[in-house]
Amino acid sequence: MDCLKPKYADIHFRVPVDVKAYIQTLAEKSNLTLTDYAIWSMMNGDKPIYTIDKNVLMDIQLELARQGNNLNQIAHALNYIISRTLPAPEQELAIETVLGEINSEHENFSKAARAVMDLQQKVYKTTLLSVKT
Repeated sequence: MDCLKPKYADIHFRVPVDVKAYIQTLAEKSNLTLTDYAIWSMMNGDKPIYTIDKNVLMDIQLELARQGNNLNQIAHALNYIISRTLPAPEQELAIETVLGEINSEHENFSKAARAVMDLQQKVYKTTLLSVKT
């Protein structure tokens, strides 16, 4: 198991106090620690740093789950209402129409949920890379 743990080495260097404050400010604006910002800057030069607030992604994912649950409840309610109010010959067509609309909306929610999960994976991988470097 020890072979899976990355080995770390300390690097120390001195900078003037005002330079440290400036670098610290840049790190905070990037939502990175001073160490992660320094590593990123040294390894990537002028490439911009993109960060995503993980809490925002989690909130979006939670909201998508709620919307999906609401959509499911609506589908069950409409199915119940249609089966109780329409004559038998019209029920199947009405149910197919409603379910088609619901499926279309569900696909949109599913795509959005997958996009959120993909972003979470990218953030996780980026975090791992910045920590491992």
